[in-house]
Amino acid sequence: MSKRNSQAAKSAARERLRIEREKQAKKDKARRQLIVAGSVVGVLAIAGGVGFAVVKANEPGYWEKAADQKLVKPANTSGAQGTTVVIGKDDAAKTLKIYEDPRCPVCASFEQNVGETIDQDLKDGKYKLQFVGASFLDRGLGGEGSKNALSALGAALNVSDEAFMAYKSALFSAENHPEESKDEFAKDGKLIEIANQVPELKGNSAFKKDVENGTYDKWALEMSKVFDDNKDGVEGTPSLVMDGKKVTAEGSDNAPQTPEHCGELAERFHERADAVRTLWATLLAGQHSLLLGPPGTAKSELAREVTGRVEGAAYWEILLSKFTAPTRMFGPVDVGALARGEYRQVFEGRATTAHIAFVDEIFKCSTAALNETLGFLNERLYHPENGGEPIRCPLIGAITASNELPSGEESAAVYDRLLVRIEVGYLADPSNFAALIRSAVTPPAPPRRTTVTLAALQHAVTEEVPAVPVPDAVVDALCTLRAALRRKELIASDRRWRQSVRLLQASAYLDGRPEVAETDLSVLTHVLWDSPAQRPTVEREVLQLVNPDAREALDLADTIEELEAQLDSMAGQSREALSEWVIKNAHQKLALAGTRLERLREEAAAAGRSTAAIERVTGRQRAVRARVLTEALGVDASTVQARL
Repeated sequence: MSKRNSQAAKSAARERLRIEREKQAKKDKARRQLIVAGSVVGVLAIAGGVGFAVVKANEPGYWEKAADQKLVKPANTSGAQGTTVVIGKDDAAKTLKIYEDPRCPVCASFEQNVGETIDQDLKDGKYKLQFVGASFLDRGLGGEGSKNALSALGAALNVSDEAFMAYKSALFSAENHPEESKDEFAKDGKLIEIANQVPELKGNSAFKKDVENGTYDKWALEMSKVFDDNKDGVEGTPSLVMDGKKVTAEGSDNAPQTPEHCGELAERFHERADAVRTLWATLLAGQHSLLLGPPGTAKSELAREVTGRVEGAAYWEILLSKFTAPTRMFGPVDVGALARGEYRQVFEGRATTAHIAFVDEIFKCSTAALNETLGFLNERLYHPENGGEPIRCPLIGAITASNELPSGEESAAVYDRLLVRIEVGYLADPSNFAALIRSAVTPPAPPRRTTVTLAALQHAVTEEVPAVPVPDAVVDALCTLRAALRRKELIASDRRWRQSVRLLQASAYLDGRPEVAETDLSVLTHVLWDSPAQRPTVEREVLQLVNPDAREALDLADTIEELEAQLDSMAGQSREALSEWVIKNAHQKLALAGTRLERLREEAAAAGRSTAAIERVTGRQRAVRARVLTEALGVDASTVQARL
């Protein structure tokens, strides 16, 4: 997700980029002045094939002058400055506000993947759409493309709502949208060329005149101010706000498509919402994860669904065994070349060329392949069999899976390279189990499949996530947490602590927040343990530090677990005995726990704290209550969901 060039969100990398762009802008300005003077037309034509036609956006100081122009408000707008742009049916109950910068590559990816869905939702009256345009990339990267494209969007809006939506879609399309570093939208000719793909704008002389004359340039600047001064806490694009509330990952803002992914996969994979979010955060951090659990818990299917949603990425998958040879993983010998006396490997389609990898049964890695696997995961390097120069692999991250923990020192070395460890178990809620069984009888409708482009993911991993600031308060909290865990004799390596910082940045980015908050530390419950038995202790220490609401929720979780253990111990007893236990013990405790958890969730949400841990305990409460209804009271599992 592109970050606004604000003081709060600046990073060293962005600052260097800005300085470099300013230097280039000064050079460009001097060159433009020479063009106007007519002194170096021939030189420029030879050096770069630059035409002599000077577009308005390239005139020296043009946009400074535009700020003083008379404001012309497009039709189909409202508000004092005409910057309120609302599309959709008047009787739609909700309003979805979308913040977009025309040059933003992640906005383009968002529109390409979700635009049609939004268009259909508008037609169905599910909500109205309010558009807020931004131009912060012009400031951050240099240029005028964002402002110029906003002005052209104003000209399209003056034609009709439909022309505006179609033109916006065309600007963000894969065919037309340039890289953010290329200021193609600064050219009026480019904007008019794209408009010719929209029936209402094709050959429209009024639209063309408005673009060339900059009729709505002042309006574009006013629209940019709406973004800069927004009260929704939006710092970057694309960002979504529904009725005043940011749409974020566990219900979701921000980052390109990852919120959509989280929601879609959580709907498909019951009781896996936390796992889905954590897998995406790990990929955004450029790290590796482990799905640990018994056979038949959808580990492989979940991993494939996550990794398969990155368009344009080279994907590699393998099921390891103790006999897997390194060449099968990284590149088999080229038999044809060998017959000619040459020893070469074929790397295409192997780990060596993969952006995303899924490695099943990771701890069964053979001794022969161990060192190369470690190098692949840790340094992204492969050393060819013929002893040639190491090959740098384009790997962003790997998702691995195993039914068991490592049993020897060799596999333990691989385990240490997997920053995130996610436990998955069998479905606990009988109503979810009933839904699973029904899906085998009546397959559900094909699920939505939102994707993200490889370029957008790489940009997020290398530029956006590392730029998320980490306040001193979070650093202090990490030091406190480390000391608390050491007192419990839970000691993580310095390398693991350092790598976890990028995971915290990814968590904040995934939620669309401008900086890391203490609530992001909750993701470390998947990082700071070696055995599953240690996880509850880590979770309690983390949540005691960052979330008092969640601390009480964990106490309630102990009560719920105790009730479930009692239910297990009563297996085989009569229905009368079970009913008596429910009436005298389970019903009241579960009801009180549910009521208190709901109140904790409301208090945490009102205070802006994470509700993830509370919702996880609430899920356990519902699952145990469902078991009580079905196993102790004989309620039909297919009706439990409605009763709950």
